[in-house]
Amino acid sequence: MDTFITYEGLPVNSGGAHSLGIKPFEEIYSDTLRFLDNFTNAVKPKELNLTFYSSQNGSYQTLPILLDLIKQFGIPSFKSWNFGTTKQRFYTWKIKQSSTKKGFQTLSKYADLPQNEYGPVVFSLKWQFQFIDLHSKSILKNQQKIPILDSRHQNSQIYLRLGQKSTISVWFAFPFSSLDEYTSNYFKALLDNLPFNPSKKHWRIWRKSKNGNWIPKVIDVIDNL
Repeated sequence: MDTFITYEGLPVNSGGAHSLGIKPFEEIYSDTLRFLDNFTNAVKPKELNLTFYSSQNGSYQTLPILLDLIKQFGIPSFKSWNFGTTKQRFYTWKIKQSSTKKGFQTLSKYADLPQNEYGPVVFSLKWQFQFIDLHSKSILKNQQKIPILDSRHQNSQIYLRLGQKSTISVWFAFPFSSLDEYTSNYFKALLDNLPFNPSKKHWRIWRKSKNGNWIPKVIDVIDNL
């Protein structure tokens, strides 16, 4: 493995992830599952979390909502951040996949809370997977040989955050060395089925240098298909 292609879906102008607009939560989730089912070997998420953020300015009460969520999901983990004179507290529950529908119901129940810098309520799901051939459904070869360039980015993954501002962050690593006929057809199908609008600027082809370093180069996948 001396060449591979990546897509990092983290455009700065959308706050660190692709914005998903005001589409219903269930529709976003279904679109994501459909993509995963058609292009990857993992439909079951590795992580599911529900997070409730306290109001930074007191525009909604924390305790009544927190007690309601504890009744539904049990005791959460608790963390806080200090922003000068402001403290942001948040509570997180690990959710079972069987409780996904309950997570959507909770989002809908608290959808009208006043806006907060974070949350107020977020249902997040994370998948890690390998890409598959569209016809044989077998795993594309050599993905295990692609180096992990950043410990935060396992090859490959989707991180979906559903809430008042739903977003999706992705890191895709493909065992392709060029835009040949097979690769181009694969990317055409992939782009037609992504649950978000991809950026043209975040595709890279990585080549291994003589001294063993991985050197990225921007590649225009979308316009070259």
